[in-house]
Amino acid sequence: MTEFNVAEFATAVIAGFACLTVSVAIWFGPGYWALRDAYRRGKNPGVIVLPWLFFGPLSALIWLVIRPSTTLLDQPTEEFTTSDDALSAAARLDRIGEWAAAVRIYENVAKRWLEERDYANNCIDAIRHKETAV
Repeated sequence: MTEFNVAEFATAVIAGFACLTVSVAIWFGPGYWALRDAYRRGKNPGVIVLPWLFFGPLSALIWLVIRPSTTLLDQPTEEFTTSDDALSAAARLDRIGEWAAAVRIYENVAKRWLEERDYANNCIDAIRHKETAV
């Protein structure tokens, strides 16, 4: 019968947790990046989740090939064709802390779509309040 060695057991447990941690990072890391990238590009992160079920981490590579070339930060405000698209983009930018870009879009919405002026101005005021609180 072999003798139980506590030091070897502890080393094996630590090595097992290290392998598990690396495996989880390799499996979920690319997906996390792709979800965040999709959100920053104004796309529904669900376009990453569905391929993830079939392709796993390779779906991040697929997203890298098919993703839009510009992020919401880089998109000119004139490219928004509806107030809903512009307000959605501004809200996303507000949520990720890109307040200056969000204000720029809200200001454009207030100029282009008069029916949304009050809402856009309220959102701008809310962002200004957040900026002063930080």
